[in-house]
Amino acid sequence: MNLPYYQNLMEKHQEEFETYFEELVSYNEKVNLTNIVEKYDVFHGVYPEGTVSDHSAVYVDLLDRDSIYEDYSLTDDNVRFIGRNDINSYGRALYWPGTGFEFNFKGTSADVYVNHLTKAAYFNVIIDNGAPNRIQLATGWNSIAKDLTDAEHTVKFIRSSESVDGRAYFGDIRIKGDAPSPTLAPTRKIEFYGDSFTVGYGNIETNMSATKSAVNTDNYYSYANVASRQLGAESSIIAHSGRGIAINYSGSTTKTIPDISVYGDVPTDTDTYEEWDNIK
Repeated sequence: MNLPYYQNLMEKHQEEFETYFEELVSYNEKVNLTNIVEKYDVFHGVYPEGTVSDHSAVYVDLLDRDSIYEDYSLTDDNVRFIGRNDINSYGRALYWPGTGFEFNFKGTSADVYVNHLTKAAYFNVIIDNGAPNRIQLATGWNSIAKDLTDAEHTVKFIRSSESVDGRAYFGDIRIKGDAPSPTLAPTRKIEFYGDSFTVGYGNIETNMSATKSAVNTDNYYSYANVASRQLGAESSIIAHSGRGIAINYSGSTTKTIPDISVYGDVPTDTDTYEEWDNIK
C-alpha cells in the first residue's frame, strides 16, 4: 500500500467519508446490506486507487496504523516455507501433508489469500506456539490471526487435510502491522515417506462408520507430526493415501510414492511440474 496516497485526501473528503461510513454501518445493522464494514475496505470502495491523488490533506489520522493492511508476496523474503511447495498458474501450491509457512510480525491481524480451491481444504493456524486452530479455507481472503495484542507474534500456517480431498493455491498475505519476516529454521528436521497412516487418515473422526474425508483427517495429529514435535524437529511429510513404495492399495504399480515424491506438488494428469530441489 502506498501511504502517501492516503495522505492526500482533503479535509472535506474526510468529513464526507466519516458521515458515509457511520450511516453505512448503522443501516447495515438493520438490513445486512454488506459485509464490507471496516473503514479501510469501505474507503477502497468509495475512493478507488488514484482517484484522490490530487488532494493535499492528511488522511492517515482516519486510517491509523492499526487499521491499515499491507499486502506481501508469499516468498522467502517474507515467510519461511515448511515442507515442499511449488508455484504454478494457480499460485503457490501447498500440497503435501503438514506443508505451509511461518513468519514473525508485529501487529494485530494477518490474512492469507486463496487463489483457487478444488474441493474442501483445511489448514491449522498456530500462533505463538499455542494450540492449533483448524480452519476451512474459502477462495479469497482468509483470516489466520485477528484481534491480537499489538506486539511481536509468530504465525504458523500448515496443511491439515490431505490434498487428494482438496488442493489449495495461494497468493499474498495481508498484515495489519509491520512487515513480516521469515522465522529461523530449526536445526533438527525429519522427512517421512508413507501412505494413509502417515497422512493421518480419518484420525479425528468419532463416528467409526464414517468414511475418510478432509473434515476428519488432521495431519497435525498423525504419528509423523506428533513424533517430530516430541523430538523438537520440523517434519517434511511425503505421504499419500493408498500409495505404496512398490505397489499401491489398488494393486497398480504406477504413481507410487517413489514416483510422485520427487515433486513439490503432485502433478495432475494435465500438468507437469519441476522436480523438487532437495537442497531446499
